[in-house]
Amino acid sequence: MYYKVGGNNIGNEGVIALGDALAENNSLMELTLCKYLLISIDNNRIEDEGVIKLIERMKGNKTLNKLALERNPITEKGYELLKDWVKERSYITLRI
Repeated sequence: MYYKVGGNNIGNEGVIALGDALAENNSLMELTLCKYLLISIDNNRIEDEGVIKLIERMKGNKTLNKLALERNPITEKGYELLKDWVKERSYITLRI
């Protein structure tokens, strides 16, 4: 299963809601936050706050194996948080 949300300007509130919906999801394997990938959430004005909330809510998800957050205004702090989160989940490919 995949999910595409690219170019919809969901912002931090939208990605928080998405994280809530996916927190205990057992079927999603790919989540792309950019418009050029299958599951797209890029170009959605997701900032560090949204990254933090998404990570918090996705802790229980065990099936996601690809996450792409390209072309969002994420700072170095947000990128570091994402990299650390993915290090704990060697099965996830991260595209930022």
